[in-house]
Amino acid sequence: MRLDLGSSWQEGVKFYVKRTEDGSGGGTITNGSSYVEVTTFDAEFFNGSGDRLGVPIQYRLSGISISMPPGMYSAMVVFTVVDI
Repeated sequence: MRLDLGSSWQEGVKFYVKRTEDGSGGGTITNGSSYVEVTTFDAEFFNGSGDRLGVPIQYRLSGISISMPPGMYSAMVVFTVVDI
């Protein structure tokens, strides 16, 4: 996963993700049950094997304050699925 920032964010704003459940299906899933910071560099979030469906993901932002000017801010978290 990695973060693509679409506009200028206030310094100190951080993005985090975690999975809240294992989803369903055959196989296994590991890691990712605690918040992981998302940066602009590719990083592993969680891994597993077999067919997993419906793995819920929760997002968290920190560092936002009332001093942040009003406006539209955008960011995209990019998840890459690799089949080895």
